[in-house]
Amino acid sequence: EQQFHGQAKFKKNQNIESRLRTARYIGELTKFRLAPPIVSLRCLQRCLDDFTGANVDIACSLLESCGRYLYRLPHTNSKLSNLMETMMRLSKAKRLDERSQALINTAMYTVKPPASGPKKEAKEYTPLEGYLRYLLMVSLQPTESSISFVA
Repeated sequence: EQQFHGQAKFKKNQNIESRLRTARYIGELTKFRLAPPIVSLRCLQRCLDDFTGANVDIACSLLESCGRYLYRLPHTNSKLSNLMETMMRLSKAKRLDERSQALINTAMYTVKPPASGPKKEAKEYTPLEGYLRYLLMVSLQPTESSISFVA
């Protein structure tokens, strides 16, 4: 965490890769419960405080690595939801480029996937149809013992 905040102080382009690596590492540590969730939330908040350039990439990387885990934890759900709302508001207010917008959308859908459509119910078959389906689909399937090789 100290390394992440120390790297965030310097605005050089040369440390973007190391910052991304550190963010992913913090996310993995959080996911495997080696670091408390507040560490990841603080790092995400730090990126949102200056939401430009590389901080967009780093925030998205952090969300992709441990966002789903934090979203499913009951005690971090509300905090992460607030941070994600702030992230969306900032992205709309700052009019980011298409690449950054795509990164943000991907991170958001990784954390909270859209609700899937209604599931199909299993079709009920009459006993005769069920037996015919069983004969055609299960009983008549070729097995290794029923296949004869022609030489």
